[in-house]
Amino acid sequence: MRRHPDLRVLFATDFSAACARAARSLDQLASLLYLDVTIVHATRDAGRSEVRKALDATPPHASGTFRCRRVALEAADPARAIAHLCEAAVFDLAVVPGTGRLHWSHLAGQSFRRRFRARCRVPMWTLGRDASDDALDRPVRTVGALVDFDDRPALLLHRAARFAEAIGAGLIAFALVPPTDDALMGAVAGSEAPVTAHEAASRLATIAQAAGVPVDFPVQAGTRASLLRRIRDHRSADILFVGPAQASTALSLSGLPRDLERLPCPVVCVGDNDPGLEAVVATSISPASIVPGPVVPAAVAQAHLPATALG
Repeated sequence: MRRHPDLRVLFATDFSAACARAARSLDQLASLLYLDVTIVHATRDAGRSEVRKALDATPPHASGTFRCRRVALEAADPARAIAHLCEAAVFDLAVVPGTGRLHWSHLAGQSFRRRFRARCRVPMWTLGRDASDDALDRPVRTVGALVDFDDRPALLLHRAARFAEAIGAGLIAFALVPPTDDALMGAVAGSEAPVTAHEAASRLATIAQAAGVPVDFPVQAGTRASLLRRIRDHRSADILFVGPAQASTALSLSGLPRDLERLPCPVVCVGDNDPGLEAVVATSISPASIVPGPVVPAAVAQAHLPATALG
């Protein structure tokens, strides 16, 4: 029996259909890694029996979990409360789906995902509105990294590579280069970005070697629009890692850029100082060797309580 989890995951839910669908990603992760899962719902009425029942009925029910805790937080601001809990309890990954519900705060560009990401440094795993059910059911064979050379590419590449190695998947890098006209006109002056596909591949090899990442991964170079279109049309990645700048470009009301919303695969948004995903072991775990851990019924905690309130 394994005594320690590979990944500590927080799953934020409002019990919407979008969250129920995204909960399948936990089963997908549990088939690849040994998870310690905390399912959280924040509301002013956390003590209501309906909230407890809804939490207790929320997946995952997969065998690949070390432990599954369900927590109701009493809070007026769910994003702030859950982000605070995420920081205090030290999670490696936060699964934060789009709520699927329109709230007045969305009209000011303040969706739950956007407010949560602004307050929490943990990598955020999310799904766009066009993510396919097939993406949550099929094996994860390819982990993609959308590499922006002006946005700490070594950090992103390292995190994506570590995750790919942990789950036994391949790695592919999607390297951002400027449009040809911009490069010729000198519009990229002052940028660290390469201007050709060959230069991008060469730079990535150097970055990977310095970051301790094997350099034998394929590289596709292009503009953001062309690369995301390729991922969307050809399903060339089962999970896509993006850095803070690319995750924040042209934010929509949903808290995720519109072009990322249209991807068929889950997206992991990492930040400059994200401490997460470093706990992932560099070995693949066989689900057959995993013994199910305890499933803890929903508990109610005040938002200001420390991590020990989780039990």
